[in-house]
Amino acid sequence: MNSLKEEIFAKYTEVDAVGHIPMSCLTVCREKKVLNLHIEKTAGTSTYRLMEKNGLDDGVLSNVRLPYEERTEYFRTVVEDWEEYYKFTTVRNKYDQLISLYEMDLRVTGRMALPPGTTFEGFIKNHVARHSRGGIDKALYGWPPDQYFLTHANDQLIFDFIIKFDDYETGLAEACTKMGIECTPFRANVGDYDRSKRRDSYYTPELKELVRTRFAAEFDYFKWTP
Repeated sequence: MNSLKEEIFAKYTEVDAVGHIPMSCLTVCREKKVLNLHIEKTAGTSTYRLMEKNGLDDGVLSNVRLPYEERTEYFRTVVEDWEEYYKFTTVRNKYDQLISLYEMDLRVTGRMALPPGTTFEGFIKNHVARHSRGGIDKALYGWPPDQYFLTHANDQLIFDFIIKFDDYETGLAEACTKMGIECTPFRANVGDYDRSKRRDSYYTPELKELVRTRFAAEFDYFKWTP
């Protein structure tokens, strides 16, 4: 593999400090040569279920019960033919994505659950801003997801199509046309928090700057606005 493919393979097979493996977020069909990356809180579950319904998931990378070595070898064959795949994903304004992650992690149980009573300020300062690649957790991927890191290698965009969350249905329709399937969108795993709350009810100027600093490359590339 060339250096770009080696970088893709390395970043997606790295196990981070909390056990995340980016390749687990990929839905791949080798026969049809399609690949989707599910980034958290970007309607990724809806995209996955549509692809699965249409037989576009080989059930390898998305099956966390399979041995890591088996999934890694499968992914190696995908990366070797990377340019032959139609590769797409959905991204979301980082400020909104973090609100959605916060509201979800208040409700889940297990290792990703936030401590009871965690405020949004505490979430940003203690669970977002303090994580950085090469920093406290020494993770290549880290948590929460860095959308620039996941979509670029050697500072090159490695996906053919990026859907913006705010225009999800239009973007998904275009992706479905490319994949040759009927676009029958539905929303799964939708957060049940109060969406009427304004963004500024969560963020202070200080918190916005912490997020912008933490995800500087993502903000520069996707031009997220407050």
